[in-house]
Amino acid sequence: MATSDLNPEYCSIRDGVVTVNGNILYTEICHDGDEPFIIKAYRALGISYPKFFKMDNLSKTGFLAAEMLLKGTSADSQELKSNIAVILMTGNASLDTDLNFQSTINDPAAYFPSPSIFVYTLPNIMLGEICIRFKITGEGIVFIDRELNGTVLYEYIDTLFSDGITESCLFGWVDYMEGKAEAFISVIHKEMITESFNQDSFNSFIQRTFRISNHQH
Repeated sequence: MATSDLNPEYCSIRDGVVTVNGNILYTEICHDGDEPFIIKAYRALGISYPKFFKMDNLSKTGFLAAEMLLKGTSADSQELKSNIAVILMTGNASLDTDLNFQSTINDPAAYFPSPSIFVYTLPNIMLGEICIRFKITGEGIVFIDRELNGTVLYEYIDTLFSDGITESCLFGWVDYMEGKAEAFISVIHKEMITESFNQDSFNSFIQRTFRISNHQH
């Protein structure tokens, strides 16, 4: 069975809408200034994870997508999981948070660097928050690119599935800038893979799942 024949589990966050496997779970009705979309979605979806409110916007976005995708699955258990890898891509990385931190040190007369903001000035922290929530201790990496790059993801996943340890890969795209939250996260299992797993079939998988272009097109 080729990857193009699979029905992968995925979560999408885009344009004020949260979907899982194509089913809409939350839609932002109005763009009021009371709370950001990502926080309104968190509340509406009934999630309870107090640390969420301490995260930066990129981490909130990635966390919410992973939570909706993995909650209640075998990945949502108390055991440490060295057999799950997390491979994510981002376009703006931590720039939204970097600018926020910069604003705390711009004015010499009001110079007050915020440690709680500074800790999130690396996109890898977003990955770390997901791994902490689901007790994932396997391989983890965040790539920075203009858009979701199927070539990079395929090569990395293919390598990991040959290491004798990795059984599942959580992968996709997480980005946040100027109030725009975007995420496309999916999970693929080694048991799904056959000889037909190649670059072309993976690109098809990416296109069908995420509905966005990658560098192969």
